[in-house]
Amino acid sequence: MAQKLAAAGLQSLCCIPLITRNRVLGTLNVGSTKERAFTAADVDFLTQVAAQAAIAIENATAFQEIAQLKDRLAEENFTFRMKFAPSRILARSSATIRRSAACWNNWRLWRPPMRRS
Repeated sequence: MAQKLAAAGLQSLCCIPLITRNRVLGTLNVGSTKERAFTAADVDFLTQVAAQAAIAIENATAFQEIAQLKDRLAEENFTFRMKFAPSRILARSSATIRRSAACWNNWRLWRPPMRRS
């Protein structure tokens, strides 16, 4: 890799890690065609840039994960609503009520008359 960078004319390279609280995301790489191009102030500045970039990358990744979870939840909610739709529940309930009423009517017709004393 160093040979490719030198062949491209780079004389100096500054690599700063992209670090978040949880992990290292990669590196911020800055090159120059000048020898010893980066001062301590440059490195400090690039470190601050890398920290901000790491936060932005982590936020973008979190946003994407949240969007995917939101889509998945919407799909599961739709499936749940279709499975337990009010019309289906009412249809089951009314069928149960009709069966109960039919049983009640049959029992009334079948039972022996009650004697009064």
